Amino acid sequence: MVLSTPFVWVDLDKMENNILTMARGLKKNCIQHRPHIKTHKSIEIAKKQLEAGAVGITCAKISEGMIMAKAGIKDILIACSLVGQDKMDGLSELMKIAEIEVAVDNMVAASQLSYLSKRINKDIKVYVELATHIKRGGVKYGENLINFTKQISGLKGISFEGLFGYVGVDASLKTKNQLRSYAKEEANNLLRAKILLEREGINVKNLSGGSSITSIFPQEQSSLTESRAGNYVFYDMNSVHLGVASIEECALKVKSTVVSIPEAGYATIDAGSKTLGSDTKNDRGFGYIVNHPNVKIYKLNEEHGFISYDHLNTNFKIGQKLDIIPNHSCILPNVCDYIFGFRKGSFIKEIRIDARGKNY
Repeated sequence: MVLSTPFVWVDLDKMENNILTMARGLKKNCIQHRPHIKTHKSIEIAKKQLEAGAVGITCAKISEGMIMAKAGIKDILIACSLVGQDKMDGLSELMKIAEIEVAVDNMVAASQLSYLSKRINKDIKVYVELATHIKRGGVKYGENLINFTKQISGLKGISFEGLFGYVGVDASLKTKNQLRSYAKEEANNLLRAKILLEREGINVKNLSGGSSITSIFPQEQSSLTESRAGNYVFYDMNSVHLGVASIEECALKVKSTVVSIPEAGYATIDAGSKTLGSDTKNDRGFGYIVNHPNVKIYKLNEEHGFISYDHLNTNFKIGQKLDIIPNHSCILPNVCDYIFGFRKGSFIKEIRIDARGKNY
């Protein structure tokens, strides 16, 4: 099979090793794994994660969850806030075919969930999201958390399952010890909130946290009941720059072709923002060209990438194929119908991105 560039491909051996390594580390520390599948949006890869020991999956959106549920994956946490009649209707349909839990941080959403439970005659399991430093959402620790949890626990049809947290990425973290402390702090903050609520007589069954950045230190997160690490399946240059993964562990790449060399030291490739995404970090450019650490992708158009290099020490040729590790791997599958699986340099199979575009 001839694959035309640009295309997204995955090293199956590296991906499978990443899956097993994360699964073993979490299991050893008695943490269940509920990986966030927004990274890959693939039924096939989700099932590999379940085969490795995951208890269920995390989805970003209801539509994503519906694709997975129809494929037989029945234990799903929806990690984004659900507000509005359209979301309640979607959740109602999803709950007909899967066991669903949802995160909540406000009474508008909680009241809508309570009303839905009455309509479908089924309790809805909820996690209360704890606010973190990233200020994406959540309820602040202290009296706010106590009062909110008591309020939702009193709503008909709402089953309070535990606490949910997400600490995101802190670019200021530069060393393994800093990352380790960050992981420990994440788990400790959720544990502290659990203790606070239980002193008020509120039973907290589960603590859900753990990203790919923090879950590589499972020994520091043993107070969690589950990790939602997802990006680890591929890793990317963000992971490398944080010290979470090595170049060798990055499984997802873009194959691109040099299509023009307009002048010495500059070349154009056929992968642009529609393939690589537009995430960049400071002066690092728009991805890492494998085996060319000093070459920079300094600009993207939709269909083209612009690279600069020292032409006295590096020589590119028109038609030359390049492998690029993206800055943020989660973006790439969402713009592909398929990614292509390789082993030891040989094409093996197409992997369908079943939930491509399911962002609602």
